[in-house]
Amino acid sequence: QRIDVVAFLDNDKSLRGTFIGGIPVFAPERAAETDYDKIVVAHSVPEVRMQMLTQLTELGVPYSKIELEPGHWNSDTRIWFLRKFAEYAAGQGIKGAAAECGVYRGAFAKHINKEFPDSTLYLFDTFEGFAERDITAEAQLHNDGFIRGKFNQTGYYSDTSAEKVMQAMPYPGNVIIKKGWIPETFAGVDDSFCFVSLDTDLYQPMFEGLKFFWDKTVSGGVMLLHDYFNPLLPGVKQAVAEFEALFGSVPKTPIGDDFTIAIIKV
Repeated sequence: QRIDVVAFLDNDKSLRGTFIGGIPVFAPERAAETDYDKIVVAHSVPEVRMQMLTQLTELGVPYSKIELEPGHWNSDTRIWFLRKFAEYAAGQGIKGAAAECGVYRGAFAKHINKEFPDSTLYLFDTFEGFAERDITAEAQLHNDGFIRGKFNQTGYYSDTSAEKVMQAMPYPGNVIIKKGWIPETFAGVDDSFCFVSLDTDLYQPMFEGLKFFWDKTVSGGVMLLHDYFNPLLPGVKQAVAEFEALFGSVPKTPIGDDFTIAIIKV
């Protein structure tokens, strides 16, 4: 696949107006007037990558058009973790259903379905983007300018559907779609789980997901929390802190990417 680089963005003012390999160097503010498909954030230091990500979103660059360099932004690390955990769970006899809250287009859910081909997979999502009540709750929770870029928009991530997600599933017969608002969509779900992915971005659904799935996760099972280390979404980390304040400390460990932490049920 051919990739055309249209410009470099750099905060170094001495580079403005210069060219690298014939490609112009712009200030990050110029992104708004530049025609592009993706902005790739490339830096070897994770903290700097996140600072650059924050800067771009504050400049109005859509979150969906920013990509960290390979191995950091995409879900490769989560996929490898999922794959190895599925192998480990099979060897240890850890059994149960699987679930994901915050499915969007099913990019990660299809791998859960693939790695747990004999397990029921519950997929929880509005499939209409962020719910207004969750955005309102988030704004009230973080009154320090927390919501940046597109994260203050009701309906963000709405360019999906349950039908499109089902088309991506390798074993659709094992998939149960639960469309609606969390925690209302948890009603009637009475199963035990060995793997749960919580990727809801916002405090309220993350907190409700932790409360619902913790007691239903089998010993040795894993809950994977995306965006725990994402500075644009501090509600995720706050949800974990408040969950632990109510129910006690839980074993947590980073999985090696810039965003995700795993909770292990003992």
